Amino acid sequence: MAARDLKRDLHEIHNDWEQIFASQADPKDPAFLKKVAHDIVNLEKDSIEALQDEQLKEKAELVQFLLTTPWGAPFIGETTLLDAALSYQEGDQDSALMHLLNGFIHHGSGKQTALFNFFDEIFQDIA
Repeated sequence: MAARDLKRDLHEIHNDWEQIFASQADPKDPAFLKKVAHDIVNLEKDSIEALQDEQLKEKAELVQFLLTTPWGAPFIGETTLLDAALSYQEGDQDSALMHLLNGFIHHGSGKQTALFNFFDEIFQDIA
């Protein structure tokens, strides 16, 4: 169950990122930001539960690290992905989540953004 939930959450994050790069979603759109925030919070919650599973523990720890560590490359993040998601208020035109996503888009190399590549690798590694 923990593996299924974690994999589902990682898939949702992947889909969010794909929508941005397929120009099907605007990282400034409040409805999209609300969905991304929800997906990040779900990923964090399910990764905590996955820590109890010996087969998932290492992957869950990596997810926790990725969600709770400010980014220093390719740009300096002022907050963590989790904090940005938790602090998101619908309609906030200057949200940390929007700025963080825009930073990844602006400084990433196409779809090749390290954070989302890590999430995709974890997704692939879960049986």
